[in-house]
Amino acid sequence: MKPFQVFSAAALAAFALTSSAIAQDDCATAISAVEGPNAIDTSAATSSGEAGCTSVNMDHWYSFTAASDASHTFDLCAATGDSKIAVFDGACGALVCLASNDDACGLLSSVTVPLTTGQTVLVQAGAWGATGVIVGDLTITNLGGPPPGDDCAAAVAATLGAQPFDTTANTTS
Repeated sequence: MKPFQVFSAAALAAFALTSSAIAQDDCATAISAVEGPNAIDTSAATSSGEAGCTSVNMDHWYSFTAASDASHTFDLCAATGDSKIAVFDGACGALVCLASNDDACGLLSSVTVPLTTGQTVLVQAGAWGATGVIVGDLTITNLGGPPPGDDCAAAVAATLGAQPFDTTANTTS
């Protein structure tokens, strides 16, 4: 007869919590996100240390692929806490910052990024503080139409420093 082990409910719950904390806690374990609401609860998260846009603490990572040429908004405005958000192009370890934000909607964050069909970006969403927790939704909205900066009326404000840009979806105006 083979021996078997009995696990308590508490041990199984601890294993489930530990296992679920691993997914999306680092860039390499980003989970797929879709247009619309994507659940976020960083209570079991750690700070991954990826940098480049802004320092995001207690973060979760999402991978999003654009279905059309359009600007997309990534926001935590329907969540609770004091958040930060960053959107990157590229692969983990060689990320290129497209946009970041702290406090666009009260203490919560929102960014808008022009994307092209099939472009995949990595989204780092989390807390401003080292022990902060964000609970709610990361909402991704396809704004449709040409990206910001496509013509004079839709000019994008420049800030001091490097300005990443992509004219792939722009028109001649």
